[in-house]
Amino acid sequence: MQNSLNLTDDEVKELLEKNAQQPAPTTSLRPTASENNEPESTTAEAKVETLGAISTSNELDAITADLESTLIEELDVDISAVEVEFESN
Repeated sequence: MQNSLNLTDDEVKELLEKNAQQPAPTTSLRPTASENNEPESTTAEAKVETLGAISTSNELDAITADLESTLIEELDVDISAVEVEFESN
């Protein structure tokens, strides 16, 4: 069999075998969950702790205090950042 590189059948077979042994390249630039071992930022950790600090009470005063301590404006900024991230991918 003739090919454009003038390789013998054995050379073609060898190249195909070598290529089959190599892992397929990935197209994603983002690390997988197992590859991502970077710690969360201190800001993110603080926000999570703050969100977890709500009262479990069903008293109206406790519910009001929880609502007043929630910074809705910050959530809007965070949601916008997430939307931008999704749109860029």
